Amino acid sequence: MNDSQSTVGARFLRGFAKFFLAAFAYSTMVLIVLGLIIYRSNHSPEVLQAQKDLLRLHAQLKLDMPLESVLGLDLPEGFSLQDRTKDGSGEVAIQTPDLWTAMNWVLYVEVKDSKVVGIYIATVDSKADHPRGAPPDLFAPGTAPWYRVMNSPAAQ
Repeated sequence: MNDSQSTVGARFLRGFAKFFLAAFAYSTMVLIVLGLIIYRSNHSPEVLQAQKDLLRLHAQLKLDMPLESVLGLDLPEGFSLQDRTKDGSGEVAIQTPDLWTAMNWVLYVEVKDSKVVGIYIATVDSKADHPRGAPPDLFAPGTAPWYRVMNSPAAQ
């Protein structure tokens, strides 16, 4: 191997190293900015207000309350109520307005014989997730679904 070949190889390696460092620095900056955007959207005033409004609704609910009282709740703007008692699932779901990061909270009201037997808050992604800051689950004795018993803060 002659000197011209080793010089070309060394220049190639230096160029590749510069490219790799620049690409690494750029991708790191993109990830940091993306992380800040997601963090900010999860802690935005809209998200916090929606959570506070849902907690107010939660405070109005009591075990053994009639289903009609739940369906008659005055919901804040943008909230949705889905009555699933007619399709056999025995629940009412009250959801916060849709948010960009899918961190919506959902207030589930379990109903049996037209009476409230369970009240809990979960994320829109999973009924088993108990969001940080949500109040403890309320269930009449023997009515808690297995996925809420396993994931409740009391079981941790």
